[in-house]
Amino acid sequence: MSIIGYIASALDKTALNLVRDMGRVEIVQPQNLYLSSSVRIGGELDPVQVSNIVRQADIGYLWQLIDLAREAREKDCHLHAVLSTFELSLAGMNINIVPASDDDFDKEVAAFVEEMLEQFGPYPENEQSCDLYTLIQHLAGGFYYSHSVAELIWGYRDQKLVPIAAEPIQPRRFLVEPTSNRLHFWDPQGGIVYPGINLKAIYPYRFIQFEPIVLGNGRAREGLMRPLIWAAMFRNWAFRDWMSLAELAWKPWRIGYYDKEEYASTADIQGLINAVNLLSTNGGTVLPKTVELDIQWPKGTNSGKGGSAHRELVDFMASEMSKAVLGQTQTTDNGSSLSQARVHQEVRHDRRDSAARAIAAALQLQLVGPAVWLNYGKTRKVGKKEIDVRLPQIRLTANDTNDAEMATVLVKLCKDLGLPVPVRWLYDTFGIPAPKPGEQVIGNPLLLRVPTEEEAKQVEARRRRLRVSTVTAEEARLILAEQEALAQAEQAAIEARQGRSTSRRFFE
Repeated sequence: MSIIGYIASALDKTALNLVRDMGRVEIVQPQNLYLSSSVRIGGELDPVQVSNIVRQADIGYLWQLIDLAREAREKDCHLHAVLSTFELSLAGMNINIVPASDDDFDKEVAAFVEEMLEQFGPYPENEQSCDLYTLIQHLAGGFYYSHSVAELIWGYRDQKLVPIAAEPIQPRRFLVEPTSNRLHFWDPQGGIVYPGINLKAIYPYRFIQFEPIVLGNGRAREGLMRPLIWAAMFRNWAFRDWMSLAELAWKPWRIGYYDKEEYASTADIQGLINAVNLLSTNGGTVLPKTVELDIQWPKGTNSGKGGSAHRELVDFMASEMSKAVLGQTQTTDNGSSLSQARVHQEVRHDRRDSAARAIAAALQLQLVGPAVWLNYGKTRKVGKKEIDVRLPQIRLTANDTNDAEMATVLVKLCKDLGLPVPVRWLYDTFGIPAPKPGEQVIGNPLLLRVPTEEEAKQVEARRRRLRVSTVTAEEARLILAEQEALAQAEQAAIEARQGRSTSRRFFE
C-alpha cells in the first residue's frame, strides 16, 4: 500500500471510531432554551442600527443578523408565507435513488441506500429527531440564513453502521472564521472559545452542512436574509406608522361648539368634552340644545374606508419579498390572469428545482457517502484493478400536474419504442401507492392479485443466476404474476384448440 493509501486508510479508521460513538457530540448538545430565545431585537430599530448589525455580520459575527432575520419572519406573515412555500415545496418532493450504473454491485449499493433512507427518522431514544423530509426542510432554511447544519445520529441496523436520524442545529450558533472563511461552530453566549471549531474537520461523517450560494458575495455575506431583512424592516415600520395613523387620523374628528358669551360656564365646557370622549369610545352621547357637535372625516382617507399610502408601501415590500424568494409574485398576490399565473408558476418551479439539485448534492455527499464508504469502502477490486466505489445519485422530483401529463406522454412513447419503464418511477410520478402482497389490483386483466414475497424472491433469484439486470421485489412480483397468468392463458388456449380439433374429428 502506498503512503497516500495508508494515510487515507488511517483517516477512514479514525472516522469510523468517531462515528461508532453512538451518543451525540458533547459540545453540540441542545442549547438552553433561555439562551436560544432570550435575545429579542424588537421593533424600535432604526436604519442605522440595522446597518450596524449587517456590518457586524460582514466580519463573520452572524448571530445578531440571524436573530433579526428570525424575528422578522415571526412578525411578518407574508415573509413567513413565501419562505415556508419555498421550504415545504422542497421537503415535499419525491426522493429517488438512482444506481451509479447497471452493475450488480452498484445496484446493491443503491438498494442499501434506499432502505437506509426509508428507515431514517425518529428512534426510541430520541423521538424528536428529524426524519428525511424534515431534514430537507431544515436544509432548505439555509437559503435564508446562509447555512444550515444538522448532526447525524449513527446506529447499527442489520449489522451495518448507518445514520439513523438527524438533529438540527440552530444557525445562530455559527460564525464565519475570518482567516479561513469557513463556517465554525461558536455559541455567542459562551462555552466555546472564539473562533470556534470546524465541525466537519474535527468530527468527520458526523454532520451535514449545507451552505448554498445565493448572492455570491462570500461566505460571510450570503443568504436571502440580507435583502429580505430590509424589506421586512420597511414593512414593519410602515405597519407601525399605519397603526398609529389608524389610532389617530382614521377616527372622525369630533368638534364641539358652544356660545362663549351666553353659555360659557365651566360645567357646559366640561360636559362637551365628556361628550366628545364618549363618542370616541361608545359612539353615542347626550347633549343639551345649548351646544353643537360636528363630526368630520379626515381628508384623503376615502371617507374613513382605509385609503392610505401606507398600504402601497406595505404591498410593494411584500412583492419584493416574493421576487427574492420565489422569483415571481403572481402565485402569492391577487390580480393575475391564468396565463400570467402559469408563467410565474414555471419560474417558481425553476427556482425550486435548482435548489433541489443543490440539496440533493449535499445529501449524496454528506449523508449517503459516509454510509456507503463505511460499509462498502471507498474502493473495490474488479479483476486485477482497484476502482472507486461510486455513490448512487439522489434526485428530488416533484409531482407537478404538467410533469404528470408529460410523464403520460413519455410512458406511451417508451411503450411504443419497447423501452422498459420502472414501475416504481410510475408510482412516484403519479402519486399512486404500490400495492401490497395479496391485494387485489386493476389495470391488468391477467394480474388479479399481487404475488407474495416468496414468489418475488424466486423470480429475483432466477434473474440473478442468469446475470440479468436485477429488479426490485415489487417488480419481481409483478413479473412472476404476469408470467404465470400468461402461461395459464396459453394453456387454456391450447386446451381450447385441442377441444375444437376433437369436435371436428368427431363430426367427421
